[in-house]
Amino acid sequence: TDGDSKHVHVAVGEFLNIASSVNKVTVAFWQKNESITNSSSFWAETEIYQLNKSVAMQAHVPWGGGRINWHTGGCCDGSSHYISFDSAELDGWPEGLFENGTWHHYAFVKNEDTKEIWIDGKLVQDGINTAALPSDIVYLNIGGNDLGLKSPEGIIDDFAVFASALNESQIVALAGGDRSILPSTQSYPALVSTSP
Repeated sequence: TDGDSKHVHVAVGEFLNIASSVNKVTVAFWQKNESITNSSSFWAETEIYQLNKSVAMQAHVPWGGGRINWHTGGCCDGSSHYISFDSAELDGWPEGLFENGTWHHYAFVKNEDTKEIWIDGKLVQDGINTAALPSDIVYLNIGGNDLGLKSPEGIIDDFAVFASALNESQIVALAGGDRSILPSTQSYPALVSTSP
């Protein structure tokens, strides 16, 4: 995308409530940023909008000059809703992580109260968040916040949501380009709409 309101809106997001039923989810994708902006890579919203409380799950890649945030079950209490990673804190991390136009693989994992952030197959942050995934998720925005704004200046690819907590070997495999745990590609065209 190139600025705000360039996102994919999944209007029927109730399928995400499967993950809520077990309080486990992994959201994985590739993202290539062209510059650092305060952005949301994805945002799942609950049925009843309440400012700072209705976010079911979302991630900033990045926010605030290089900070990656992984929110679930609301916003913005660090003990119950989110974990955060500052990319500047990791020695040997690629220069210009968010602005050099290089692809990176991200995986955001919630396994009941344990949460993890993975970049390129490496665990960079983990923590405890006690808020459960809401069971009334209604839509998902990929490449934007709850209103479809704050789009990353870049590209997102191979976006996948798993109703389970992927383990290290699965995340490393995805980051290495192994697509075997992803659904197979359709060999026929998908009908998107019957109207012009």
